[in-house]
Amino acid sequence: LAELRVRVIRQTEDRAFVLNRSLLPLQSACLRALADGVSPADVDRASRSGLLPTGQLALMDAVGLPTVLAAVRAFRGRMLADPPDDLAPLERGLATLVEKGKRGRANGAGLLIGQPLPWGVRPDSPTAEQLRPVLARVLDEALGRLATRESIPPGELRSALAAVYGGDPSERGPG
Repeated sequence: LAELRVRVIRQTEDRAFVLNRSLLPLQSACLRALADGVSPADVDRASRSGLLPTGQLALMDAVGLPTVLAAVRAFRGRMLADPPDDLAPLERGLATLVEKGKRGRANGAGLLIGQPLPWGVRPDSPTAEQLRPVLARVLDEALGRLATRESIPPGELRSALAAVYGGDPSERGPG
């Protein structure tokens, strides 16, 4: 994770919940974009920012797809089932990839590495620049919902993300 500029820090359950609660909707949007035919490189580029300097596909590959899948399954029970928070598509997509042997960096087969993904790339799919505002909105909305529902101040959410990513906590999301 160090080469991705992600600092490994000891997390409390609450802070880990905040990070996953913030990132899983963004990762879900990234997987939906892949399934819609956007190239993995464009999806990864679009999910980077000052606060999140590592693309979400690179992060999921580094952490390991089975680990991300386990986090999704654990957090689905804790998160509200509102449509923007629905992680079922992320769970299904990751389960499909894991069943096909994709583990991420652990086995050299993941979202950005190894054999192509089962969805293929459409020639008319959005570029990273076109996708970036969509993903920024997803992250902003996730942070806003978390601040409202969990009564966690937005500054604390950004600080939790910055503690892991080393990004600028004043920046709001991809973009």
